[in-house]
Amino acid sequence: MDYFTSSSAAEPASLGSELRARFILFVLFAAGFLAFVLSPWLQAKLGLANLDIWFLDSHAILAACDAVRAGLDPSEANPLDVFHRRHCYSDWWFGLGQLGLGRDQNFIVGGSWVLSFLLVAWLTLRPRCTLEAVWFALLMLSPPVLLALARANNDLVIFTFLGLSSVALRAPTGMRIGLAVALIAAATGLKFYPFVAVYLFLFLRPVSRILYVGGAAVLVAGAALYNVWPTLERARFPIPPSLHTVGSPILFGDFGWNGPTASIAGILVIVAAAIGFVRWGQTTGLAEPVQPGGRQLLFALGTVLLVVCFLAGTSYAYRWIFGLWLAPWLWDEAHAMNPSPTRRATARLAGVLLLALLWADGLFCFVVNNTIGAMADQQRLQLQRIWRLLTQPAVWLLMALLAGWLLDAAVATWRAIRATRSKRCTSAASG
Repeated sequence: MDYFTSSSAAEPASLGSELRARFILFVLFAAGFLAFVLSPWLQAKLGLANLDIWFLDSHAILAACDAVRAGLDPSEANPLDVFHRRHCYSDWWFGLGQLGLGRDQNFIVGGSWVLSFLLVAWLTLRPRCTLEAVWFALLMLSPPVLLALARANNDLVIFTFLGLSSVALRAPTGMRIGLAVALIAAATGLKFYPFVAVYLFLFLRPVSRILYVGGAAVLVAGAALYNVWPTLERARFPIPPSLHTVGSPILFGDFGWNGPTASIAGILVIVAAAIGFVRWGQTTGLAEPVQPGGRQLLFALGTVLLVVCFLAGTSYAYRWIFGLWLAPWLWDEAHAMNPSPTRRATARLAGVLLLALLWADGLFCFVVNNTIGAMADQQRLQLQRIWRLLTQPAVWLLMALLAGWLLDAAVATWRAIRATRSKRCTSAASG
């Protein structure tokens, strides 16, 4: 049975142009990343200085594994870590220690996380033309992505697991669905928030499969979440508003409004905006039959992760790595031949916002560091606050658009399920 229906959203590219585009993406990224690695001054100018220590975040996890072996409490300040950081994630990460891995293997572990991220990015992005490859390269070389790579942040592992789950669901046979569920569950056990990736199962067809396959996915991933729930408090630590951070509390915090009520207000604003975009027909298209290649799946995956993390609290900028998955479908929508002008305009707006936001803080740091230079702490904090206030409307607009696409797809799927059940009831009654 065919689970994917072809759509004429974009003109197909030839195999030769696709291979050329992927080669161009590889060359551009490799050259840009090498320049970043070999230029400590550039790292500092972009606000990404790592104190000449690479893979700081994988080091923190491996230091926690060493602490467990030494009989120390990893949830407390860890003297084995470079910055005495406590372990902020679930106990599942201690499996690395059980494999005999520790700080002495940090370069191997961190390097493998970086390579796995790059491999999955290569498998999922897949540009089809030269301009698309250039755009993808600009996104992959943006400061948030470089920050994640330089620190070997464990979001790279989550990116790998979830990216492979979306690849598996391109042709959702029973074995592939089982693999996707297992990968989502593993990611959930490692870092809590990937549970929301079960949203992908809304795109299964026929819709009769959604209830039992999606339900099974929720149960399996939910079991992983239940297992690590007692350690969730570790992940709740304050991140002061600054450059290279993202989250709904940032805007409210700059006006002195903090706490749960500010988080609730952020949710209400995004939900209200999403409802408005759906009613006005601004965020359509995601609910259409899934195209071969899985670009809609990628977009839905990156979108649900970004929106949920944005509303849940403040994260460091490397959470934007999931924004890479927005790019392929937005490109198709922006250059499509058939969709309405509104759909093309909305996709182009979202694409511009995505590129601008991924580069905004890094370019701001670069300009300030090359013009103003060193300044008093109070002046620096005030300048950063002004910049945040200038850029927050763009962040909120993009998140509202993304939430609108998610809501539109969910509503369309619910209607399809109801229509299918109604049709069955009618057939049963007539029989």
